Amino acid sequence: MVNYLCYRITSLYLFVLICSFSSCSQSSQETTLPTKHTLDQAETPNLHLAFGSCNKQNEEQVLWDDVLKQNPHAWIWLGDNIYADTEDMVAFKEKYNVQNSNPGYMKVKDTMDIYGIWDDHDYGKNNAGEEFSKKKESRDLLFEFIDLPLSNEAWNREGAYQSHSINKNGVSIKLILMDSRYFREKPTRKFNAYSKELGPDILGEHQWSWLQNELNGETVDYFVLANGIQVIAEDHKYEKWANFPSARKRLFEMIQNVTGPRVLLLSGDRHLSEVSAIQLDGLPYPLYDITSSGLTHTYRNFQGEENQHRIGDVITGKNFGTLKFYENDKGVNKVLFQVWGDNGSKLQELELF
Repeated sequence: MVNYLCYRITSLYLFVLICSFSSCSQSSQETTLPTKHTLDQAETPNLHLAFGSCNKQNEEQVLWDDVLKQNPHAWIWLGDNIYADTEDMVAFKEKYNVQNSNPGYMKVKDTMDIYGIWDDHDYGKNNAGEEFSKKKESRDLLFEFIDLPLSNEAWNREGAYQSHSINKNGVSIKLILMDSRYFREKPTRKFNAYSKELGPDILGEHQWSWLQNELNGETVDYFVLANGIQVIAEDHKYEKWANFPSARKRLFEMIQNVTGPRVLLLSGDRHLSEVSAIQLDGLPYPLYDITSSGLTHTYRNFQGEENQHRIGDVITGKNFGTLKFYENDKGVNKVLFQVWGDNGSKLQELELF
């Protein structure tokens, strides 16, 4: 791993360059990037979240004991929670049953709250969107898997998007789980690459309206927006919000208009862990997209990949992430992001705020 202080200096230099030469959606105003943590590691966080993605139900799952050792308040699935890839709903449900019977995961379910959203393989088809014929049935299986209460309003509408208020020991967040599959229009591809034309949408108008309402008038400390694919990264050739420029711009504008709570993004999908950051006009802090993947398999033979927004290291071993929220006696909140591997190995950490 690159020396922590060295990559902090490099990251700051790169970020200044990005802010200086980027489009008008970003600002050149000074910003404070993650620094070497100053928190007492023995201190118990007020609120503690763990999360991950890309989990093959039939493969060995070595990280659940490490999740339990971290003792988080909640686990958040970020997509590809199982690999179903089928329109046979009987077979689909059986694959969820396999995951639910995993001894390590059973202990996690018994210990903490479970939240989650899907990506493509647990939606039912690789890279699929609104065209998937069994999306309604698949959505119900997802909700059953995460034990979403039948009283939750998400059961009464199309799509898998949900929100949850989490308040622990004086720190409050709203967890907003965005559905980037059910309503997603087909992106344009030319010469076997995404063309990044402005038109196609991801969320659909009903979900956009819902999201706007979720971000308005809240007194929480943080909004944590999670979905299956990366929002900020734009240089790689795979699925990402940058393949839908209009939708990405619209999301950024919504975030720019949030006053009060800070916004954090979570994503999965990539079979690696990394943090991307962007400075949006008028936003008094960097917007971070924390990518956590994968739990059972990772990016084999990774040789490097451009990401102009990356800060810190790329983690290519099996991993999960944690966010630890602290509040001191003066009411000042701190947020620590950590990446964990097998046998309690800490692979990276960044103090975000």
